[in-house]
Amino acid sequence: MASPKAVASGVNELAQAFINTKLPESKTDIDAMLNTWHRHLADVEDIHLHAAVAEWIETERWFPTIADLRSNALARQFGLPGENEAWALAVTMVNSRDAAVYTNTHIAVRSAVRDAGGPKAFSECSDMGKLRQSFLGAYRARVRDVYKNPKSAMLAINEHSHTAREVQG
Repeated sequence: MASPKAVASGVNELAQAFINTKLPESKTDIDAMLNTWHRHLADVEDIHLHAAVAEWIETERWFPTIADLRSNALARQFGLPGENEAWALAVTMVNSRDAAVYTNTHIAVRSAVRDAGGPKAFSECSDMGKLRQSFLGAYRARVRDVYKNPKSAMLAINEHSHTAREVQG
């Protein structure tokens, strides 16, 4: 799972990208911070942590919390769309009138859309930033569900894949 080296590399890359972020200066404080990050990211695979860091740097304007990276990395690890991909899928699904788009959208994304107020909330929203945050909060909850109970979550994912293949025909 996530090695101390991968965590340190990820935090270093984030520090280089978000240069205005105040990080610890003493070696003792830096080591303590890295140990905390590693402890909370230890069950994430290196490759998924690296992808989550890269996506964060490319799409966000602030230094992430451990929870931000953990959610995105775990989504990838369990075969779910990353957060930005999930948001794009949600917007596409809500704006499409094609039933196949709905059916082919991952069940975790559909559930998060529902939890964020449903298609009506998307169509009536005047502040997409707030809606995105609401959606991502709901999506992160779905990711946590998968992490806490992977067996039942994987059944839902497999059911989604089976339904999508039937629609595609």
